[in-house]
Amino acid sequence: MEVLRRRKDDEKSKQEEKQEKDKLEQEKEKLRHGKSDAEADTIAKKVQKDDSLELLLNEQKTQWERDKLQAEKDAKKERPTLHNIELPNLQPAAFGVWRAIHELSYPAPKDVIEDLEASGIPAKIQEDFKVGFIEDLMDTAQVLTKRFSLEELQSAGISYMKEWAEKNVPVLVFPYLRDDEICYLSFRALLSQDERHELDIRRYIRLGDKIPFPYNSNLFEEILERERKKVFFLYPSRFRLNILSKEEDVLVVVEKGFEAIAIRDFNIEEEWLKLFINVEPVLIVDQTDRKFPNWEQKAHALEQQFKNHDMVMRLENLPEGSYVADWFVKSNLGERTFKPETREERKKKDKLEDI
Repeated sequence: MEVLRRRKDDEKSKQEEKQEKDKLEQEKEKLRHGKSDAEADTIAKKVQKDDSLELLLNEQKTQWERDKLQAEKDAKKERPTLHNIELPNLQPAAFGVWRAIHELSYPAPKDVIEDLEASGIPAKIQEDFKVGFIEDLMDTAQVLTKRFSLEELQSAGISYMKEWAEKNVPVLVFPYLRDDEICYLSFRALLSQDERHELDIRRYIRLGDKIPFPYNSNLFEEILERERKKVFFLYPSRFRLNILSKEEDVLVVVEKGFEAIAIRDFNIEEEWLKLFINVEPVLIVDQTDRKFPNWEQKAHALEQQFKNHDMVMRLENLPEGSYVADWFVKSNLGERTFKPETREERKKKDKLEDI
């Protein structure tokens, strides 16, 4: 009996010991569970944060797809171009005369091309814009009178050439192009300021009272072409469009990689504004522009004209003594890096190519 009692006591002791161990294990497990719960909360928060990022990405993707579909719809619409808007100053009767003048002026002589290159207008830009040169306007006028009627010559504004022809002024010729069609001509006297003052002539003449569209208006077609290619995500939603007053400034600015057009005397026809889609118009006024009579009133009137068409025009009035070409080179892109080859360098290069 004593043995049985001892066994029962031993078994009881073992059970109690086991219960104690189990109790300790349970407490440890509780502690472990408590730590795990805290970790679980941290993980849950992280998961929630990751979900927010995923939701944001999905929202951006959805918006991108909407924009893409809208761009595809817009690309199929007929957009205003130089061919489908009314151009109030277009004079087809003069096209033949202007084309003939340009044929007599283009391409420019080699020395003129080199001079323009030295001024910052590479030969490639001159070729793209079909810049010409006429040394003797009187000879040109005589050729034209043999080929065209008096009415055609009058419609082309040949009378504006008279004073320059009599004073034997050499000129650069800037054609206004609609695709490759010449719709207008502008002349610039290729003389120094002192020579112009001595002859008492203006720096520019245009063959007509009003231009049919801004100089370099083919640019608007290029902007539409970007939209048609659906690369809106690579370009800003609005394109900065620099509005200048001189044709040669457009060539210099384009050479530096900027987009620009030229208008005359701060004037933009109402019909032209249909072309200004997805652009941010910026009027650049330099030292020579400030010589125009009432230029400030005209600039503010142009600003209001854009505002009436829900566009915001910015006015950049360059500092005293600054000109468009210098400003775009020095302020935007640093000193000019383009250096045209000299005649001696070209001769050496030609000799090397011949070997």
